[in-house]
Amino acid sequence: MKKVHYLITLISATLFGCNFNGNNDNLSIGVKSTDAGYSFEASYPEKKTEKVVAYLEKTLGDDKIFTAPSDIKDEEVALGDSVKFYLKSSPGNIEIDFKKQHNSEASYVKLVNMCKGVKEVLK
Repeated sequence: MKKVHYLITLISATLFGCNFNGNNDNLSIGVKSTDAGYSFEASYPEKKTEKVVAYLEKTLGDDKIFTAPSDIKDEEVALGDSVKFYLKSSPGNIEIDFKKQHNSEASYVKLVNMCKGVKEVLK
């Protein structure tokens, strides 16, 4: 009888400790600013992808990058106002890499503010 009670307790504790969501609620954001550029990386729950894409599209205005929230991107992006950056994204992940030598100070400020906005959307 003690073995059965012990086994039930062990199974219950194991199930309680498991995360059946696949860690879908984890959020990781990394920002690196150097003399050469700025990089932003975020790993977030896939369910927030639509909000991130909507924010980026709204912020970028006429420059449409995504055809759908589920788009997978791995490319250099050049916006109409001469902002250039590398974008790698998939549902639940985004990376933005911006080189100062290819952009103006105003472009840098615009991109940093956009990344700060993405961070707020993910909170």
